[in-house]
Amino acid sequence: MTSSSSLHCNVFLSFRGTDTRKTFISHLYQALVDRGITTFKDDETITIGKPFPQEILTAIQNSIFAIITISKNFASSMWCLIELQSIMKLQNRKQYVIVPIFYGVKPSDLRDEEGDFLKQLKQLKEGDFLKQLKEGDISSFVEEVLKWKAALKNVSTLQGKNPTDL
Repeated sequence: MTSSSSLHCNVFLSFRGTDTRKTFISHLYQALVDRGITTFKDDETITIGKPFPQEILTAIQNSIFAIITISKNFASSMWCLIELQSIMKLQNRKQYVIVPIFYGVKPSDLRDEEGDFLKQLKQLKEGDFLKQLKEGDISSFVEEVLKWKAALKNVSTLQGKNPTDL
């Protein structure tokens, strides 16, 4: 599942696979590994409806550095949003560094109430996945969507990088 040999890694890479896995992320990952930096990169293609793997949350917790590559379709993935929320919870942990990379998007795009990111969240909230939930789970899912929205806004305020700056 992972490209690292261990869930204890220096860097956790968070990204939307369909947007960046075979381009930017593959180059970033290789550059980190070539420098001897233990890096976690999820290489599994996610099947809709499959539960979120605990080992990803463990890798986030055990890392000391997170690079979040936010691309055009990032917010259309619940998995990306779960990772983002988990990473942002660690923001105030001493010695934990979060670096967002805005890949083809601007930080302000994440805060735009009429923009694509919040439209993607709305689609998650109103989409087929929601229809599959039991009635009691719907309110907790809607609460999660609000937390994801807050995490997107929060990460947009961090000093980030543009891939052309790297």
